[in-house]
Amino acid sequence: MSVKSTAVFICHCGGNISDEVDISRLKEEINRGGVEHVHDYPYLCSDEGQYLIRKAVAGGVDRVVIAACSPKVHEQTFRDCVEGAGLNRYMMDFANLREQCAWVGEEHCTDRAIDLVRGSVLAVQHAVPLQSYRFTPVNDVAIIGGGIAGITAARNLAKMGMRSFLIEEAPTIGGNMVKVGKVISPEKLSEDCAMCSLSPLMSELSRNGKVDIRANTRVVGVEGKAGDFLLHLESGPLLVDPKQCRSCGRCEEVCPVEVPDEWNERLSMRKAVYRPFQQSVPASYTIDPNACTKCGACVKACSFHAIDLNRGVVKSEVSAGAVIVATGHTEMDPSERHEHGYAVHPEVITQMELARVLAVNGPTKGRLEMNGRTPKHIVMVQCVGSRSDKPGSIPYCSKVCCIVAMKHASYIRQHFPGTEVTICYTDMRTSGPYETYYQEAQKRGVRFLRGRVGETVKKKDRVYVRVEDTLAMKATALEADLVVLSTAIVPSEGTKRIADVLGISTTPEMFIREKHPKLEPGVTSVQGILVCGTAAGAKDITESIMQAQSTAMNALGMVLEEAEVEPNYAVIDRARCDNCGKCVNVCGQNAIYMDEGVSIDPLACAGLGRCVSACPQNAISILGAGDDMLLARIDGVLGQKGKILAFLDNEIGYVAADSAGTNRLSYPNEVRIIAVPSVLRLERKHLIHAFRRGATGVFLGDGSAHSSSGASKETLAEHVAVLRMEVEAAGIDPRRVFFYEAYLPHFKGLAARLTSFQEQLAAMERKE
Repeated sequence: MSVKSTAVFICHCGGNISDEVDISRLKEEINRGGVEHVHDYPYLCSDEGQYLIRKAVAGGVDRVVIAACSPKVHEQTFRDCVEGAGLNRYMMDFANLREQCAWVGEEHCTDRAIDLVRGSVLAVQHAVPLQSYRFTPVNDVAIIGGGIAGITAARNLAKMGMRSFLIEEAPTIGGNMVKVGKVISPEKLSEDCAMCSLSPLMSELSRNGKVDIRANTRVVGVEGKAGDFLLHLESGPLLVDPKQCRSCGRCEEVCPVEVPDEWNERLSMRKAVYRPFQQSVPASYTIDPNACTKCGACVKACSFHAIDLNRGVVKSEVSAGAVIVATGHTEMDPSERHEHGYAVHPEVITQMELARVLAVNGPTKGRLEMNGRTPKHIVMVQCVGSRSDKPGSIPYCSKVCCIVAMKHASYIRQHFPGTEVTICYTDMRTSGPYETYYQEAQKRGVRFLRGRVGETVKKKDRVYVRVEDTLAMKATALEADLVVLSTAIVPSEGTKRIADVLGISTTPEMFIREKHPKLEPGVTSVQGILVCGTAAGAKDITESIMQAQSTAMNALGMVLEEAEVEPNYAVIDRARCDNCGKCVNVCGQNAIYMDEGVSIDPLACAGLGRCVSACPQNAISILGAGDDMLLARIDGVLGQKGKILAFLDNEIGYVAADSAGTNRLSYPNEVRIIAVPSVLRLERKHLIHAFRRGATGVFLGDGSAHSSSGASKETLAEHVAVLRMEVEAAGIDPRRVFFYEAYLPHFKGLAARLTSFQEQLAAMERKE
């Protein structure tokens, strides 16, 4: 295609560019390259400047190059401009003459400007019209997990008129908050009833026509993609029909089987047919199929014919545009922390077990009784299994343990003043308003002892807690009637299982990994699947509620309106693809899947390009970043020999280079920068082509591991290692390929690495 149909527009940027770049020489060189339409203007982004562009398009120009500031500043402005003139918005290319040329502060920046514009001119010759991907999502949302986070998400969606499926594996919604008994109100310095807050919310959902509660139900599979998920469910066996049950309790009265009650932390017994607690939702009775002997007594006692002991598992499906995971957490089992004597000494319990003892609906109806007597000396041990590098422990702070211990200790001191409570802590962590409650607990007589507990031992009928008092610098032994362990918060079995079912990434501790906890909280590695509450990590009730509210809003945005995705994702040439599946294995975003052949979800695809290099049939390409455009740009920016080609990822490395220019940091004039989605997009042929065109070195700068849609450090390192080996196999010194892990704030480091790389290459040239 002739470059005569291309127009180049050069911006003076009020002197920011024209004071450093010889605009006349730049225009002459571009004209000499075959481009007839070359214009310059003081401010291209002004109305007058954009008018020049629209006029050229109206006159028949079908490709446009803007040579101005960084595309991060005004690329969308000029795309809108050419689109308004009737040209496809992706038939425009951008040459960065300000941040990465004029502001670098090096001599000969006109030479760099010529190369950058030439690269854009050659690349835009291969541009093709592109369209954004649009689709209408399913309007329903599936919420997996019926604890306080799931309840909050469903409630908020219902308020906004959106239907949701609330899927809970247990026979009732409510989650861990049902068990805690009391919650702290730090502003009132009191301990309030948890169920008094939770029960009305549960009842509200049970009456809300926008919330479809599926209790006793598990998600066993998922198909589809963001906007159109199909979840496969298994319910039951529902031996009691919740629609027919009237909760009269006659079945429970006649049931002869008793088993430990998990809702009371196994501190009391329940029947095989039971209602988990008085306010459970659904309000029906349920039968534990693992405990039931099928004696038939309950069937005979039920006058509503709600019980059928022969019912099996029921399979069903629900469609949803977005999925929210709210599967919660559990307490770490401290039985493997042998030094504490849990499950060995009956005097050693966990904080959750103590919560059930103190709860008015617990096994003792709120009386402080353990093993038939009221303890007079209680020792609480913090950080059991937390903040430790020991095998089986987790390195993080579980955030709520200090607050829970204070709550129980303060409550005991207020309601059972004859009982002494000592909290052995590493650091008391009581952020925000909880600091006031901490002070109140001290006033109520709770003793705080700073030190790690070594072990709990029993001599005769007395228990002793051996602890190192790190303030007094001595070891001591505390006599106790009751030892309470503040154990680590760990992922529930449901959280670990659903991560596997949905194919979403997890942390080393098996919590659901958020793509970027600060910038994109609640967003998982799979497009359209969100997470909230303690399924994503340790947090208190308030924080879980807040995250659930924001996640509900995020889900609403995913399903409410037609979705649009920029055309920078991977596409497959079906004629070439042989369905080998190698691209599926390397995709870090789970965007590629097998569905009667290989398919790519545009919503999930980050366009990094690893799949392109992995495809043996060359059947995959990235829209807007094809080989022809990339190779042409390499030809243009290299110009003469002796240049260093710097490939920088578009989101981190390229922006860091902009910041270097903004701060007037210089780096060698030999450097020519090309933005790529990621260095994963680069293949052997690109590097070999650059060296054959005269590049002395190739600098790979990628910081995508620090972004929400980037690749892992391990993946990047592995890919770079392969590129170096392939370059070496072609007879090129692999030292001429340099990799730098870019950081947005560390733009000085990028400039310094470019400089040191140039010095390294110069030293190699001298030796040769």
